[in-house]
Amino acid sequence: MVDNTRYKHNPDKIAVRNKILHCNGLRHTPDLTEWENEFIGSLSSKLAMYGPDFHISEKQDYYLNKIWVKHFANAAVLPAVPPKTKQELDDDIPF
Repeated sequence: MVDNTRYKHNPDKIAVRNKILHCNGLRHTPDLTEWENEFIGSLSSKLAMYGPDFHISEKQDYYLNKIWVKHFANAAVLPAVPPKTKQELDDDIPF
């Protein structure tokens, strides 16, 4: 069971934390690309280091959601696109 007591006053942080934990379970499997492995590994390390004080940028949130939706949610809606155009963001990611 995931301990969310340190996050109980911020549901957004719980959602981000849980998505990172879900995606982290796929690391080093054929389900994630090399880039996705590195990205999720980086977020997981920072989450472990900073705990509830961990923050991610809009761009990181966008890519985390994109990876999470790809593997865990069939009909989930992606968050609003960060200040770049959606096409520029899609061109940045190597999957």
